[in-house]
Amino acid sequence: MIILLQHYWMERFRAFRGEKSWYVLIFTILITLYFGANFLVLGFFSGTIIQELFPNQSVIEKHFQFLFYYWLCDILVRFKFQEVRILQIKPYTTLPVARSLLDRFPLLTSLMSNFNCAYLLLVVPFYFNYVLQNESILFSVIWWLYILSGLVFVSFTSLHLRLYFQKKPWFGFVFLLLLVGFIFLETNRIIHLSSIFWWVISYAKLYFFPVLLFPVLAVMSYFMGIRFLRNLKYYEFETNYLNLGVGKLTFLDRWGELGVHIRLDIKFLYRNKRTRAALVSMAFFPLWYYIMITPKLDLSSSKHVFAGIFTISQLCISYGQFVFAGHSTYFDGLITQRLSVAHFIRAKYVLFMLSMFLIYIVMLPFYFYHPSLPFINLSLLVFSMGTMPYLVLIVACYRYQRFEITQKSSFNYQGFSFLSIVPAAVVCILSILLFNSFSLFNCKEYAYYSYFGIGLMGIFTQKWWLDSITLKFKEKKYQLAEGFREK
Repeated sequence: MIILLQHYWMERFRAFRGEKSWYVLIFTILITLYFGANFLVLGFFSGTIIQELFPNQSVIEKHFQFLFYYWLCDILVRFKFQEVRILQIKPYTTLPVARSLLDRFPLLTSLMSNFNCAYLLLVVPFYFNYVLQNESILFSVIWWLYILSGLVFVSFTSLHLRLYFQKKPWFGFVFLLLLVGFIFLETNRIIHLSSIFWWVISYAKLYFFPVLLFPVLAVMSYFMGIRFLRNLKYYEFETNYLNLGVGKLTFLDRWGELGVHIRLDIKFLYRNKRTRAALVSMAFFPLWYYIMITPKLDLSSSKHVFAGIFTISQLCISYGQFVFAGHSTYFDGLITQRLSVAHFIRAKYVLFMLSMFLIYIVMLPFYFYHPSLPFINLSLLVFSMGTMPYLVLIVACYRYQRFEITQKSSFNYQGFSFLSIVPAAVVCILSILLFNSFSLFNCKEYAYYSYFGIGLMGIFTQKWWLDSITLKFKEKKYQLAEGFREK
């Protein structure tokens, strides 16, 4: 264990010193300290806040209910941002390290994460400020048992789900839909899951067996994670430990060379860490759209316009940051191949259009929240289709920063520049200015007609736009190749 811990901290320290930009490093440290201070302050004053918001209710009960919400959201956030470290065991086969320890070590190191530190900053001050002063020693022990069991369960379960998602993506999406469904049922007071959670805890004061419920769940999550990690053990140069096949997609063959490029782009998105994060973001953003508009839907405000465009264009925005730079590693070989640049560009354009349409289909159930939302989102869909893909592809011709797709996907700023936000900023600002201009004359509905008209003009003139982008790419490809070589 000591050898593994030494190697683990040496790896983290070298990664810390290996940062190429001190500005990014300082910014990351400041952001970490800022959020850590927020969690610490919230932990100190959480008891006071609960007493002011719910003066006639139990502070401990409300705190446990908020922790239940926190665990649900924490699993969602970890699924997107938690790093997954799989131990390569071949270098350790000649060292006095037990094989069982090699299986357990990645799971144990997952406990030393920023998410768990934030969780402890949130609950430890509350324990000293309220639980220790107002509850018995026995309940304090029970409280810590539940708190630590919840931390272990969430940590191991999220790691297991993240790894399982890489192997079988459909399972991950099903789980996320179920989790979002639980959150929806709880927030709409259909099923009081948090009340059931508190009911189990309250019975722990009277009987013994409820105390064992959460530790049993934590132990189960541990053994499930161990069993799964044993199946992921691999030796050097063996890359079949994850099944990352996306199928043959033979129906694309009818499109000829264009279909081949589209299939390669889909496999490119799915098989790499940082590109796969774009697909996960596309799945999450309809939930973000729901959170943005449902608390108080105000069609007289431009907030729903911004949220709709940003959600519909999510894959276009995220994938657009590395649409050409993602090929940095082999870009020199790519431009020497006998391939059609026009089809290479058009394949990315078709992929953008398909992603926007699919997100719009996912957002159709918002009709039950407000009947006009599907028609509003249809105008935003057409507007995004007629503007965003062209801006993304044009800006990508001027982005010379190298982008390594095999690196970690969370909190990685390699290849990021001011040009990354230009397409989304231009489209969103233009849409908001149009909406506010029509609002001055009290005719907001004409703003949606203008979105529809501008989008149709862009779609009908796609040939001219794509031809211009193809010429620009041919003009800039050697400058792109030169920039992509720099490490």
